[in-house]
Amino acid sequence: MARHDPPPSPLRSLAISGSLDPPPVSLLDDPLEYFFVEHFRQRSLCVLLRDIAARGVVPVELAHRIAAILAVDVPLHHQDEECDLFPVLIRRGKPEDDLSKTIARLKDDRTRTDRVLNAVARAFRKPSEYVQLTFEPRDAVLTASYAAELHRHLAIENGILLVIARKRLSADDILAMGQSMKRRRGLHF
Repeated sequence: MARHDPPPSPLRSLAISGSLDPPPVSLLDDPLEYFFVEHFRQRSLCVLLRDIAARGVVPVELAHRIAAILAVDVPLHHQDEECDLFPVLIRRGKPEDDLSKTIARLKDDRTRTDRVLNAVARAFRKPSEYVQLTFEPRDAVLTASYAAELHRHLAIENGILLVIARKRLSADDILAMGQSMKRRRGLHF
């Protein structure tokens, strides 16, 4: 009987690949592409969070990197959507797009998951005297739950909102959105 090695751990492959790196700021000139790349990054984060939740441990250095993403980058991304993407989509969308309902659902989901987000970020910031951070079962469940909800949320944004945005937004809309996102990051244009 042939021996089958388990597939490589997403934890190891993501840590090595650097797929948790933020999108290059140059993509802010094309904010819809920036959103797409940031969504890919967050989907990679979901895979990693599920893997960590299943294993119950994470290297401390990676845990702190994840904590920073959850505490800083994810809320910044939410601001980009709430302040820039969602309003312009509602203005430019057509009745058949039914965007108000979809966006309202996403905002409701986000309100609920933001409470979990803070708890998950705290779990990744816990001090450890060892090279690995061990998760309490409750933290592992919260982490897996947050990852599943975020993954579903990103699927809706990629599969519906960004597709419609590419069809409905004008060049001026795109430019204004990119400038606003740059200002939010303290960048000059």
